[in-house]
Amino acid sequence: MKTMNLNNYSVEIQNFIERVEERRERFGYVDEHTCQRLLEYAADVNSIALSGRGYYYFAEYYLHRKENAQAMHCLRESAKYFLSEDRSEELAQVYYLMGVTSQQMGSGLLALNYFFTGLEYAQQCAVSLASARIHEAIGYILLCMKRYQESVSHYEQAITCYKKLQPSDKYACNLVMCLVYKGFSHLLLKETESAQLSLEEIVSLKGKELQDEAVPVYVRMLEAFFYECTGAIADAETLGDELEELFREGIASGKVMNALIPVADLLDHCKLYERLHKLVEILDGRGLDDRGDIYMALYPYKSRYLLETKQMEKYVEYSRKYFSVYDKQLLDSIQVIAQILELQEELRELERKQRITRAYNQKLKGIALFDVLTGLPNRASLNEYLAECFEEARENGKLLGVEILDVDYFKEYNDMHGHLQGDKCLEAVSSILRETASERTFCARYGGDEFVIVYRDMTAEQISRVVERIQSGVRMLQIPMGEALPGENVSVSQGIFMQIPGKDDKEWDFSAMADKCLYRAKRGGRDRYYISTEYERK
Repeated sequence: MKTMNLNNYSVEIQNFIERVEERRERFGYVDEHTCQRLLEYAADVNSIALSGRGYYYFAEYYLHRKENAQAMHCLRESAKYFLSEDRSEELAQVYYLMGVTSQQMGSGLLALNYFFTGLEYAQQCAVSLASARIHEAIGYILLCMKRYQESVSHYEQAITCYKKLQPSDKYACNLVMCLVYKGFSHLLLKETESAQLSLEEIVSLKGKELQDEAVPVYVRMLEAFFYECTGAIADAETLGDELEELFREGIASGKVMNALIPVADLLDHCKLYERLHKLVEILDGRGLDDRGDIYMALYPYKSRYLLETKQMEKYVEYSRKYFSVYDKQLLDSIQVIAQILELQEELRELERKQRITRAYNQKLKGIALFDVLTGLPNRASLNEYLAECFEEARENGKLLGVEILDVDYFKEYNDMHGHLQGDKCLEAVSSILRETASERTFCARYGGDEFVIVYRDMTAEQISRVVERIQSGVRMLQIPMGEALPGENVSVSQGIFMQIPGKDDKEWDFSAMADKCLYRAKRGGRDRYYISTEYERK
């Protein structure tokens, strides 16, 4: 879960969250009382972000206690809160933890569903850590499903993501484990050269401090299988004897539990049946019942071993137990699928509401940034755009032009013909400006009958041509002034100032100079433009 921005909270809440994060960083989770207090703070300040985080931390707490159903419930609640605010990074981590929970419940397919959903959210916000963890988790499931080529692909992506993170020892274990499992996949694909590259990269990381003492055991296993697959039998035997004891101790402590499935596959692949049988013997009485995924994946090997050694009673007993575990797994899967369908329906409804809200906000944004009558950007848009262009022109030493344009005798026209006709006149003039607008020409309605045009990244000659085109375009409208000015048509006056902004110049200096140029055009008889490239100093 990413670091929170605490600026919007009271000092009391800030201090509390900092203590929570420190404890979570140290132990991997926080206690029930702390999670409850976090939710209380969230309720006090009506914070959706804090609520989502509180439920997420509750899920971590329940996972630590192996209370998977409660963990999944808390993750569902967390997802709802984060979805309501479009918090993609947090959603990626929620779905990652949902996948982990599903794995612990023995459902690899459901875990994949959650992991791929989490990956979509992670890719929306380019989060390397979440993407790395999810690719790593997907790679492991595919390896256990014997989809070795796809497993390699996801481990490669995980490795790339981990390498993008700030270099440190923190994720060295993850990186090494990705290389180990990627090496396993290459060996199962008979790609020994690629497996050797994984081993060489692991050697290059030996300077990193590996915080998990089980990781070297995994590395030794990869080395042993590599020697076996490349015909270095003596080295393989030596390592094999060493690993047998390490593996025996590791299973007892649960440190190499996740390696059981790929190791069994590799032993079978290398036709190391004696080693495989010893592994099966080691597993007896190790309490794998709560890891149904491992128990079921190893059934073909253990059942074959029992048949080959003619231990028929044990075979029958083991098979009965297998089907008992299978039935439990099936029942659990049905319940989890029902929960998933319910969650997906709830999230779909939330997403629908989010789409409506986003569309409404976009409409409000449009109202806020565009003039309703003319459809041109309004003053707020102009101010933002001009400030951006001004800084860009000053930094790059480029010419910037600002024009102020207004309709000649518009007050008289409006008074004589009425506001509806006056609006039509403004719409007609703005149509000329809309035709003029381009990537380098920004036209906005400033207010009343005044318009502003910003010219960026253009030469003085190019700006002059656009100015003349606007002038002639309005004349061609041939809107009669009527009794307001008999025999005349509506026209515009234009004042343009252009220069390369100096270090002490401000954007309003350009606007003020354009206004003075407009005054000169008016004083010169209207229906004309006046361009200046020099400041009028007092």
